[in-house]
Amino acid sequence: MLHCVHGSLACPEQVEALIDYVVTEPPEDSEGKVKFIYPYKSSEVLTSQRPSRGTALAHQTADACAVKLTRAHGMQVLAADVAAVYDCMFANEHLLDKLFAFLEREAPLNTLLAGYFGKVVSTMLSRRPVETLQVMEKRNVVPQLLSHLGAYSILELLLKVRIDARATGRLRVLRVCGD
Repeated sequence: MLHCVHGSLACPEQVEALIDYVVTEPPEDSEGKVKFIYPYKSSEVLTSQRPSRGTALAHQTADACAVKLTRAHGMQVLAADVAAVYDCMFANEHLLDKLFAFLEREAPLNTLLAGYFGKVVSTMLSRRPVETLQVMEKRNVVPQLLSHLGAYSILELLLKVRIDARATGRLRVLRVCGD
């Protein structure tokens, strides 16, 4: 289990905060930052090859280990941190559960969040295809993806899953009905 290190994104609590912004519908009366900026920045941190230094996510939360990356605190997101974030995600089932629970919602999905979700999972497939396909197979994700084809980003993700499943020989992930 990875532990929270000051200034590290590999902390499960911080990774969970990033995932929350990507998959949690903000309240209707939320300000623009909460609706648009935080989900965008969180998806960028979770998907970028080399995140920019000093990425600002200044939203204050009750959680003491919430994501706060500000120039004032001198915290930096480095490429090595992104690899640690993926290590953290794959080492903590509840983080993967939270991410993929997004697909359990009724259609239609929030288009903006569906795009960020698709981007994160697509990046997971690109970086760690076998692990990601195993996670998707375990959670029977393909039928859930099929139920949200009205969201273009989910359609794109489904096509990527198909391509990666064929390329890695993990065709069982594509199974829709139990055999």
